[in-house]
Amino acid sequence: MRNLLLRLKQKVFSIYYSLYINNKIDYKKSKLIFSDPRGGSTWLAETLYFLLDEHCLIWEPLRKKRFKNISDKLTSIRPSINKYENYETELYQLKNLFSLKYKNPILLPYTSTFEIKKYTHTIIKFCRGNNLLPWLVNSIDFKYKPIYFVRHPLAVVKSQIEHGSWDDIDLQYSLKILCSEYKIEQSIIDFIHDQKIFLFLVWCIHNKNLSKSGNWLLISYEELFLNPIKTFNFINAEWKCINQSKIDTFDFRKNSRTVKDNKIILGEKIQLSSWKGFFLDEEIKKYQIILNYFKINYYNLYDVYPVHLEKI
Repeated sequence: MRNLLLRLKQKVFSIYYSLYINNKIDYKKSKLIFSDPRGGSTWLAETLYFLLDEHCLIWEPLRKKRFKNISDKLTSIRPSINKYENYETELYQLKNLFSLKYKNPILLPYTSTFEIKKYTHTIIKFCRGNNLLPWLVNSIDFKYKPIYFVRHPLAVVKSQIEHGSWDDIDLQYSLKILCSEYKIEQSIIDFIHDQKIFLFLVWCIHNKNLSKSGNWLLISYEELFLNPIKTFNFINAEWKCINQSKIDTFDFRKNSRTVKDNKIILGEKIQLSSWKGFFLDEEIKKYQIILNYFKINYYNLYDVYPVHLEKI
């Protein structure tokens, strides 16, 4: 019975999709968010979804179970394409994704079937695609600059460990794939002996372009946390498509769907330093060596804020 209902739901979804989507969504007008798993992007994406009219939210599409025909190049642990490389198949697939050409309700967890007809734009949230960003902005002339959303690596690692979804990771297998794909030196590989430092390495690999400039909006979780209205005004100054009254009246204390308990996201600034005490000083020294190897200077591992952010 359950499978029958799912097939029926898919059929109704497909009918509505064909009737109302067609070719009315322009992929160049998509709003893209790139971040790390447990990096706060759900909070950001949900807020944009509520602030922007006629937008649907496409949810983390770089997975085979959500995007069945997607190229293997886009579904590695942390996919990467050089800025100037020509991957026509992958670009074609992403353009179709951005313009909502794929009829899969799993990609649209915030959308009911009967809401499809109101959408004219897409928001796409990526949690594993940071290293596709330079290639994408070089290949597509987006009307709205994508958002590169970054959170302190130690806060991300702590959240990933406490969440539990990374408990069953095959560390050696994953390390072998990543180090081969990104040509990591043996001196760094020798540091990787447990889950925490492996997840830190993954953060560094995924944010290897963090200290480089690009045609995107670089926003930190910390600045959004401390001053959400100022941050969304910064986004709107670039995009010019959010109703200002919505920003001024929106309840930014609303939890995202991935927050497991009832804690308020916006609170005392001490919440940003909740990762302190979770890592030994000797661990942090090793992490700093890895951070230096990737030439990432956006964060000082002993400070909760990005180096550029004024202490509010």
